[in-house]
Amino acid sequence: MLRAAAGDAIAAIELHIHALGTRLAIGVPEAVIDIIGLKELRERVGTTTFAEAAGQALDADSYTNLITLLDSYKR
Repeated sequence: MLRAAAGDAIAAIELHIHALGTRLAIGVPEAVIDIIGLKELRERVGTTTFAEAAGQALDADSYTNLITLLDSYKR
């Protein structure tokens, strides 16, 4: 979230995506940090900018899975 706080939301989106992938792969509960961070960034930058930034890090199927995950997560 440091990049997001510094105003570099695009870089923060990509970093959260990579961190989320790693955390999900190893099965740690801290993945929720990235889910929340990505949801907040999507709200801040809007869906179009979020999709463009996420598209730099993900293929189409992975992006669809990410959106499903973000939309289904409830705090």
